[in-house]
Amino acid sequence: MLAAKQWSQSDFVLYPYSYPQNWLGQFSKGTWYAWVNTKDGVIIVTAAYAPKPPLVNPDQPDDPVPATHLSDFIFLVLKEQCGIESLACIQRLKYVIRHKVVNQISQQIANQVLLGKPNEPPNYRYPAWSKQSYAATTDNGAALIGVPNGYGVAYSLMQHVLPLGRWTIKKVRVFGNDNGELCLAYRVMKCSQCNVMK
Repeated sequence: MLAAKQWSQSDFVLYPYSYPQNWLGQFSKGTWYAWVNTKDGVIIVTAAYAPKPPLVNPDQPDDPVPATHLSDFIFLVLKEQCGIESLACIQRLKYVIRHKVVNQISQQIANQVLLGKPNEPPNYRYPAWSKQSYAATTDNGAALIGVPNGYGVAYSLMQHVLPLGRWTIKKVRVFGNDNGELCLAYRVMKCSQCNVMK
């Protein structure tokens, strides 16, 4: 699954989530898949396809789509997989990893950071769990958090402050899976002294 020595596939549980077409068939099926390891605090998102609008049934406005963005899905994973020990389980969260990044903007920015140019060479293999990590306070780290595959992770931490507490992204690691395909690992941490707008 991942070219990372810390974990094996047996450490994870597959968490699939999908939402079918709405009452008029007006949006495509939203589908998310993640491998979850609550013991070590790792969520590996392998697929994320958000549904298209409209998202609320006018006849039942209190019954919206449960998950419309990656940030919703990450929160559902934490909530449902952690179960009765939710608080202690959530405190163990360390990594949210986007596996096999296919978003073109994310790819180009990651390539610019890692290789100094937006397009990787033909047959390029990203280094397995490389040491190429960038602090969130650096320009490269901020750029990787700001890509489409990164701000879903950031939003999940910002949108659910009440149940999760305040969290932040500490750094981002750029690496390749077993096939050398681009992956982004977001190292998250509980934030006790964040600068928060008042």
